Amino acid sequence: MGSLHHELADEWVDSATDLRRFANNSIRDVAVRREREASTVYEFLCECGDLRCRGLVELTLGDYSARPPGSVRAHT
Repeated sequence: MGSLHHELADEWVDSATDLRRFANNSIRDVAVRREREASTVYEFLCECGDLRCRGLVELTLGDYSARPPGSVRAHT
């Protein structure tokens, strides 16, 4: 039973991370359409997977795009 619980918990964390990455990609897409300067900083959602986390990470579009999915973290 414990193994199933851990599998479900892992899937939930993966889903939360994927959802936040989707939201962050939407933020990026809107920012690209607005054609701001490359140095403009935007707030992206923390992709840590903790459902209670409300952290924000300030990044330029270039910095965001250079990070792999799941690596935008407000904390370590």
